[in-house]
Amino acid sequence: MATKLQIPVLVGSIVSNQESFATLPVSDAQWAIENTAEAIGLAIKAIQERNQFASTVTRKIPSSEAEQLEMWKEIYATYFGFEAHQSFNLITHPTGKDGFGWFVVVRKDITMNMVLRAMRTKMKVYSYIGDDLDSGVPTNERTSEKGDYAIFVRDGIEPDTDLRNTSANQIAKKKLQTMTLLERLLLELFYFHFTGEHLDVNGWTICAGSRFSDGNVACVYWYSNGGEVLVGWCNTSFSDDDAGARAVQQ
Repeated sequence: MATKLQIPVLVGSIVSNQESFATLPVSDAQWAIENTAEAIGLAIKAIQERNQFASTVTRKIPSSEAEQLEMWKEIYATYFGFEAHQSFNLITHPTGKDGFGWFVVVRKDITMNMVLRAMRTKMKVYSYIGDDLDSGVPTNERTSEKGDYAIFVRDGIEPDTDLRNTSANQIAKKKLQTMTLLERLLLELFYFHFTGEHLDVNGWTICAGSRFSDGNVACVYWYSNGGEVLVGWCNTSFSDDDAGARAVQQ
């Protein structure tokens, strides 16, 4: 809440810039005079939601790991309150592997619920189990409980080609490492923040590294008809040409 010191400063600033009200239609100005408390309430709401669905400055994701790391610092400072200068004690790229051009930074104690709330300041997100993803998706191959970590994934809008039409059961049988739901949501936030675009616009990512309480597998995709990111589910034997996991390297 605004402090007692801030309130008179804010009111004084409004008075100093009162000529800005000149663009307000006469009828609207009169309504505000007669309904001052309600008008202030609308102004407060507009201020609080000023960043929601704001236009995004379009940038490309660079190939440089150092540049990407700085971008992740921006993400954590913007959405999660970390200081921009705070370092990550985690980044080492696996050697001899090509095609894994993006990495996802997961800071200690960052949760799916936190990322979901951050995403909703920039885009519409529907979750079929509601807002409590942390309780609804209790089983994950990797978590942030022990400390910061990073994964490397292929730099593709859609899921990995070689993992299309492959079920979570098949992935588990092959002992492949693939993205968790937390990692996929972080990558969505990161990608949209810098490019203004979404991932999985034609297919969807099966987050084979994450399981719902009922044992089903989490999946994520952009639902263009609804204009929203969908966090859904599929069973462990499901496979489809448009669906696939995203392989992970650490």
